[in-house]
Amino acid sequence: MRCDAKNQPATHPDATKLPTRRTGGRTCKTGVHVNAALSEEIINRITAILAAAEILDNNIDLEMNERQAFLNVIHAEALQLEQHIRTIQC
Repeated sequence: MRCDAKNQPATHPDATKLPTRRTGGRTCKTGVHVNAALSEEIINRITAILAAAEILDNNIDLEMNERQAFLNVIHAEALQLEQHIRTIQC
């Protein structure tokens, strides 16, 4: 199955008409299957990005090298997240 022009399968007009399926991972209406391990990995990466961003936001008095360390975490996690998403692109 191909994504719509916006590359958002969940917003496809016929998405609600598609049958759901269960194959050991998440149930998807789009026909795209994400196994449980990959899904958990993606969630963990998002959590790491949010945590680092929150630390930066709540601690304006951090030294520049400490701020850079958190920015490096955000960058590295975002790159890994991008790789995971590319493995499940429609």
